[in-house]
Amino acid sequence: PADPAPLYRTLLHGKRVLILLDDVRRARDVLPLVPGDQGNLLLITSRDSLSALGTHHAVHTVRLGLLSEPEAHALLADILGAPRVQAESGATSALVVHCGRLPIALRIAAARLAVRPGRRVADLVRELTRNDPLDVLAVDGDDRTVRTVFASAHRTLSAPAAHLFRVLGEHPGASFTADLADALGPGLDELVASHL
Repeated sequence: PADPAPLYRTLLHGKRVLILLDDVRRARDVLPLVPGDQGNLLLITSRDSLSALGTHHAVHTVRLGLLSEPEAHALLADILGAPRVQAESGATSALVVHCGRLPIALRIAAARLAVRPGRRVADLVRELTRNDPLDVLAVDGDDRTVRTVFASAHRTLSAPAAHLFRVLGEHPGASFTADLADALGPGLDELVASHL
């Protein structure tokens, strides 16, 4: 059909269905997929706030931040085993810092360590220190790397926000003030809205 939305809604009517839309970019892409029936639940993941959805539908927003240090250690322990993480607790803490407490970066680092059970966590930390972390945080055979995630987010930004993102990426510290970002050019609000 020319407009599949009515058929979609008809198929969902009277059923209890969980619909998951992952990595949504724009609210307008989601609006036709919102079920008309109260018995269904639409779960959306997005880097963007998608605030326009709230003007059309009842929305409950859950904002996820970075993992806490204990959560990051627990994630690594789940994948690598608690004994391995505890045996190199200092190196594990350094790995958490190098990965910026980002779940994708930690999972990739853990996957690299999991395939080589004899490799020390400290060896991966040393590799991250000596090389571009975006090159290191990749796994053969998987195109979802930290670099591709950032590149995907970068492509959706306006030109000023994309420029600011690149400039801030050259900042030597782990953090910076909003005043510094504002002084470098426009786009900070867009970066914040995109969780970048």
